[in-house]
This record gives sequence, C-alpha cells and structure tokens, in this order.
Amino acid sequence: MGTLLTPSYSVPLVALSYCISVAGSFIALLAARRIVGPGGRIGLYHAATAGLALGGVGVWAMHFIGMLALQLHVGVSYSMFETLISLVAAVVTTAIALAYVAAAPRRIVRLLVAGFLLGMGIVAMHYLGMLGMRFGGFIGWSYFIIGLSMLIAVVVATVALWLSFNTRTLAVRALAACVMGGAVCSMHYTGMAAASFICTTTTPQAIPSGPTIVSGLQLHGWVLMFTMAALFLLALDQFVRYTADVSTRRTIKQRPMNCLSGGHIDELFAPLRLWAYHTVQSHESEERWLTIAQYQAAAINAGFIKPLPFKEVRDTAKATARWVWKHRHELGGRHEVLDGTDDHAAKRTQSGAASKNHPRHKQSMGPGVTSRPR
Repeated sequence: MGTLLTPSYSVPLVALSYCISVAGSFIALLAARRIVGPGGRIGLYHAATAGLALGGVGVWAMHFIGMLALQLHVGVSYSMFETLISLVAAVVTTAIALAYVAAAPRRIVRLLVAGFLLGMGIVAMHYLGMLGMRFGGFIGWSYFIIGLSMLIAVVVATVALWLSFNTRTLAVRALAACVMGGAVCSMHYTGMAAASFICTTTTPQAIPSGPTIVSGLQLHGWVLMFTMAALFLLALDQFVRYTADVSTRRTIKQRPMNCLSGGHIDELFAPLRLWAYHTVQSHESEERWLTIAQYQAAAINAGFIKPLPFKEVRDTAKATARWVWKHRHELGGRHEVLDGTDDHAAKRTQSGAASKNHPRHKQSMGPGVTSRPR
C-alpha cells in the first residue's frame, strides 16, 4: 500500500504546452503540403520535416512541458531509453501518417487511416513517456479513461488532417493547427486523468538516479532548448520556402502566356498539357496518372494570384490527362507534335473569336476540354 498523491497543474505551463503544440502543428501542416512533389513523388525531406515538427515538437515536446506543469510534490526522474523511444515513435508515425494522406487527401479511406495512425502515434508517445517516469511509487491506470483518450486523439487528429489538406488559406490552416494542438493536449491531459500516482516511499522528495536516468528538471531544460531550436530552424525553413513560392507565383503571373492549339489562351491548360506530354511515358497505370495530373493541375493553379475554381481545375486535369493517356503511344515523346500545334494555334488566334467555334478547336484539345470564357 501507499499514499495516493493529489496532482495539480501550473496553468501558465499548461497554456505554454498548448502553444508549443499549435506552433509545431502549424509548421508540420505547412510542410505537409509539399510532401507530394512533381510527378506524384513523395518528398522525404518534407515528410521528415513535417514529422519532426508535429511529432518532435507538437507531440513530444508538448508532453514534457505538460509534465513540467504537473505538480506531485515528489522527486521525479525519467529513463532516457523510454524517453528517446517515445521521440522516435512520435516522429516516425506522424511522418508516415502525413505522407500517406498527402498522396490523396480527398480519399476518405486514406484520411481515416492517416487519422487513426496519427492518433495512435500520439497515444503511443504519451504512454511511452509515462512508462519512462520514475518516482518513489507506481502509477495505477483507469482503462476506461485510457480508451477515451485514444478515441479523442483519433477523432480530433482526423478532423485536423481534413482541415489541413482541404483548405487553401493560411488562416484556415492556422485553425487546423489549433485543432491539432487541441487533439494533442486533450489526449495528453485526458491520459493524465487516467493515472493515479501512488507514493510508497518514506522519502518522497528523493530524486531517483541511475546511469540512464536524468532528473525531471534537467530533462525539462533539455526539452525547452530542443523546442526553441527546432521551432526556430523549422520556421525559418518554411519561411524561406514560402517567400520563394510567392516569388514564383509573381513570375508566373507576369510571364506572357502563349496560345496553345485550339485558340485556347489558358494559364492552367497550357503548362498542364506541356507537363503531360513530357511525363506520360513514365507511368504505367491510368488511374495513378489521372490522380497525379490532378495534383499537378492544383499545383499550377496554386501559383495564380486569382486561382480557378476547384471543379474547373479538376475537370480540366482529368480531360487533359485522359486525352494524353489515350494518345500516349502516338505521341511517344515526339515534342514536335506539341510545338507544331502551338505554332499553328498562335496564328489562328489572330483570326478572331470566330475561330474558337471551329470543330478542330475542340478536337485538338481532347475530349471533355472546352474553352473557358475570358
């Protein structure tokens, strides 16, 4: 038997833990938008960045700041083995979850699987961290509350992922980061409510020690330094990439666009079809090709100061990709086909708007692609 300890929390440190979780989540969600690169390839750098920001800062660092907020009035230490394992588990699971959903964020099955994986990653990190806690006693658990904490983590993580990958503005992504931070914190503090701390020693203030054990204050100091350094470097990386994207968008907007075949002057269709001609030969699955084409169209559209509606982008991408896929063996990398039709189209645009109704206009664009009014 022993004495049941009554825990309390420092409100400022609880607020700090939430702010750290939100900051890490926001950086992770920004990086996650870059995970899928041209051609549908997964960018390992951006996946690792997102995993480190969310798993390392938003989950792991938040956990130990939350543990610093816990006041038990006993000496506490942590085993470095379980602590480091919990960090690896958090980073790896969140990176995999974000990369998995980023490949096709509008597929509900992927969203649910990624939400489950991300929620379980948060849960695993929390309870591994608690397993590494050392004090003069032991922890009793309420399995009902543990199950509730797992449910909260999965549901709120899924909602945050949907908000992140189905929104365009930074403001809504910031809202998604707040939801994600709420998921991490709600899981953490619900999980803490499941713990009953039982003191069995006559010297509760004694700090456990050992070759692989560090005191709570020492570990929390390391965590704070890690958090500040990681947030600074990750935020700087994303800021540099964001400013580069803004510069690219301005360049694209100011660049004169040439008329392609069919007399169709279209900032989306022109670079999309050019990309399709050059990359279709490297794909073997039509379904995968259509998905990648939609991502490419969305990436091109994101560079416009006034983006086109999502439905128009999606329909244009599908129609263009289907037509190029159907004729891929005829094209076979012969880019003079594209160049020749471009020269011919450039002459036809000078003949006036009447040329847009010519039957060859729709045929050259491929089935399902029609002129968009200026």
